[in-house]
Amino acid sequence: MQHTEAGIYFTPLELGLFTVVMLALIGLSAYGAHIKYQLVMLGKPENRHPETDNIPKRLWQTVYDVFAWAFSGMRPIVGIMHTFVFVGFFAFLLATTHHVLRAYTNNVEFSLLNFISPTLDKSYALLADVFAILVLIGIVSLAYRRYVQKPKALYPPPQDQGILVNEESRQNPWLESLITIIFISMLMITYLTTEGGAIAWLHKGQDFAFEMWRPFSAVVGLALHSMNASEGFLVGFYHVSWWLHILCVLGFACYIPFSKHLHLVAGPINLYFKRQASYGKIDKQKDLLAMLEADDDDEDVDMSMGGLHYLHDLPWKNILDTFACIECGRCDDVCPAKNTGKELSPKWMIVNAKHLIDDERDKLLAGEKSETPLVGNVMTESAVWSCTSCGACMDVCPMGIEHIPDIMGMRQHLLMEEESFPAEFTTMFNNLERQGNPWGQAQSQREDWTKGLEIQTLSQIDNIDDLDVIFWVGCAGSYDDSAKKVSVALSRLMKAANMNFAILGKEEKCCGDPARRCGNEFLAQSMIQENVEVMNEYGVKHVVTACPHCLHTLKNEFPDFGGHYEVKHHTTLLTELIASGKLKVNTETAELLTTFHDPCYLGRHNEVYEAPREVLAAAGSKQVEMKQSRRGSFCCGAGGAQMWKEEEGSTRVNVERTRQALETGAEQIAVGCPFCKTMMSDGVNDHGKSETVKVRDVAEILADKLVDNVTPASSASV
Repeated sequence: MQHTEAGIYFTPLELGLFTVVMLALIGLSAYGAHIKYQLVMLGKPENRHPETDNIPKRLWQTVYDVFAWAFSGMRPIVGIMHTFVFVGFFAFLLATTHHVLRAYTNNVEFSLLNFISPTLDKSYALLADVFAILVLIGIVSLAYRRYVQKPKALYPPPQDQGILVNEESRQNPWLESLITIIFISMLMITYLTTEGGAIAWLHKGQDFAFEMWRPFSAVVGLALHSMNASEGFLVGFYHVSWWLHILCVLGFACYIPFSKHLHLVAGPINLYFKRQASYGKIDKQKDLLAMLEADDDDEDVDMSMGGLHYLHDLPWKNILDTFACIECGRCDDVCPAKNTGKELSPKWMIVNAKHLIDDERDKLLAGEKSETPLVGNVMTESAVWSCTSCGACMDVCPMGIEHIPDIMGMRQHLLMEEESFPAEFTTMFNNLERQGNPWGQAQSQREDWTKGLEIQTLSQIDNIDDLDVIFWVGCAGSYDDSAKKVSVALSRLMKAANMNFAILGKEEKCCGDPARRCGNEFLAQSMIQENVEVMNEYGVKHVVTACPHCLHTLKNEFPDFGGHYEVKHHTTLLTELIASGKLKVNTETAELLTTFHDPCYLGRHNEVYEAPREVLAAAGSKQVEMKQSRRGSFCCGAGGAQMWKEEEGSTRVNVERTRQALETGAEQIAVGCPFCKTMMSDGVNDHGKSETVKVRDVAEILADKLVDNVTPASSASV
């Protein structure tokens, strides 16, 4: 294109006004961001920084998480629309920079990329043009969904559900999104009109040459060109479009730090610092045993029992969580408590916390402490106790928000500081303290299930190095009649593979999981420490267990107390024995159609999904999957210490999960957890299917297929 003058004149007064407005709005945006940063830094210290050599991996994972979440989960179309908007938002940063520089250079074609390569410049122009349309498609689609379809996940639940919702969100659930929709729509429209105005002005008095690298802007330019408008009109049109676009950009930048759309910035940061350990791991925040041994007169010792009571008790990552929240409601979609009529809503817990932080912002920034309890303002006390700690909310969250630590922290405060907890827990605590197990059965009876099996205890072993593995039986496997069958089956299988193993017997006590999940951190630490001392004294290295809760605690939480062991779930061990040929089974007999229920503490919390299915396949089982399986598995309802209390709500979680299993038409429900076995069995009974549908552990199913006289003892080590 030949043109003698590339500028559209900006007067010094106009440029001066723009400079003042730009600096003022950028300053306001920076002020808002600084306030949020200060609030995050007021949180309690917590080391989330990766090791230096892990930073590239963490950065790549963050980039992957930011873009990949849209193409996974239950709302792929919605995710793709959000991706159009999100990617387009950042794609336009350079385009906006060019618009500013074009004012100062009086050159509507100025581009930094043109200095590098004209081809690169045109490629970016095409990208920006395409994304302007994609962003408009995305934002219109999302507006239609929010204001026409009105999905429940985006709006406050009815008040009769008892879910706590802050007053601002209940009164104006539509306002913030509407402001954002207007901003983003205007950004895209004014970008196209500004670019189109420039194209029309450049073609004034000439034949119009359609610019393929700016196809949609060129359409606007062609429309203006066909009007035969005067140069003054085109200059005015460009200036008005330019000012509207720049003010939308700067205005939106100011709005972001003060709205829920701060997640555009806070979300990626939150993903970078998200938990790398298991979702269900409860960190050892304080050594309560050491604290109680300290001198009460020592002013340097914090004698509080811990937990979360006020905002200033939250670690900084938990505060960042609230600013990263998209308020999409995905966590609510998968929460077993929320979906069976409890008062718990993971989404509104986070949103309420964010609004509470905003309400108390001035006080917190002034160095004062909050006096507003979290329980009763962030979530109800009933909601606190209804969480199963299944981890589904954390797994599905696209922004890496960590709900479980908040809930467990509130439980710790309620129980240890206020002594407020469900009455049913009292019996369980007494049983743990007196007998070392939640059933309250005598410690002397812990080995009774082994009668006739010739299983040795560690105290009977001369050299622990002669053992392949220590079988951590767990309280359920030792005392619960149904779970004892699993202990026997697993022992038979290990003996058939000629494995050398032993148990702790009377020296084994509860791993601390039920106490820890209901907030009794002191009792949990006592039990963990006692077990670690016994195991370390024997020199334990390798452990297998049939209980995912024991697996999780031994593997992820015992190390905080000095207990470092290789811990396997029994299904993992069985797959290894089968693969190595040390365990042979008969697959010729017909097998029942089987569906496997993924235990939360085996699957989401410890990433074991395939091993149970491989064992079932080796046993010849015909398998059918539930709609919610593997990572998307629905909880059985026993986790988070729910096993030991009465369940609230209109529907029991185990009944709902059993319904999902029965829908598959399976004749057998396979499990890999003693608590899942109990809950699913009860669910089958409630559905009146106990005569036609079996509930069995994977080990029981495999043990029925054992072939006698298999592997010679000389090759049995694992």
